[in-house]
Amino acid sequence: MEYMLSWELCQRVHIVSGESLAGGLNVVLTKLNRNTEDRIICLPEQYEMGPLWKMEDDEGRTLRREWFFNHIENHGDREGHAEAEVKVQDLLNCISQIPEHAVIILWSANNAVEQMALRHAAYLLRNLNNEMKVLNAVHIVEEIYNTPHHRIDYRTSGEIVPDKLADALKEVSRLPQITQDERRVLEQGWAELTTSRSVLRIWEDDRIRHVDESHVDDYLLNMMERLYENRPYTDFIKAVRVIGEAMGYAQQYIYHGYYEYRLRSLIYSGKLESQGDLKAMRNYSVRLRVNQVPEE
Repeated sequence: MEYMLSWELCQRVHIVSGESLAGGLNVVLTKLNRNTEDRIICLPEQYEMGPLWKMEDDEGRTLRREWFFNHIENHGDREGHAEAEVKVQDLLNCISQIPEHAVIILWSANNAVEQMALRHAAYLLRNLNNEMKVLNAVHIVEEIYNTPHHRIDYRTSGEIVPDKLADALKEVSRLPQITQDERRVLEQGWAELTTSRSVLRIWEDDRIRHVDESHVDDYLLNMMERLYENRPYTDFIKAVRVIGEAMGYAQQYIYHGYYEYRLRSLIYSGKLESQGDLKAMRNYSVRLRVNQVPEE
């Protein structure tokens, strides 16, 4: 009863991508004492990687979980299918309880993860007639705080600290409602994504682009060369250091587990040598093979 009552009192529903943004937004709403009238629904998927093919069906979701199990460290097990399906049903149940009067705010930004989450959210909400708005917190915060002498470029909304998220939240009342035509475009965008069997997607030229799974391989090798600038090429470098370097310099967000998957692929293909246990990134180190070392 209390759960149902909280939804009845809800005035705004925030649909976000990722636990980081959900946690930051929850801090903001708690400080504003708005946890009753504002609710958060988090889409936890790593949308940039893994197959999205038939993701709205059990067959597609099973394929996606199998891919994560086989390629990404610490991502579930084959026995967790039933538990994962419960989470899917919990998400659908939350959406079904959104009151008709509530305004739905879709948090998004110019990156592959949040753009795909935006399209997925629109698809999940396709049968609701609620007023909907799209909030690009990254754009708002950069407009407010960046100057010619000091700027922070955010790759995702989840990188924004709560105090600045609060500034973005203030803009909700000024945002226009998205039209039915705009909603249909987003819904169709998700439907198109779920016809592809690609396992990596990036945001480029204001669109979602499917790329080969080896897309980050050369970038990882470049990061290796960068790390060798002040050390001999005979040294092994911790895998976590290489992945951290790659994530730190990347212009767009890709989950660290994908970089680790491709680091292992470079080992298996003979471009890197390894030392240690490849079952966990913290337990092994890598170095360039002799034929990969650049000439002096």
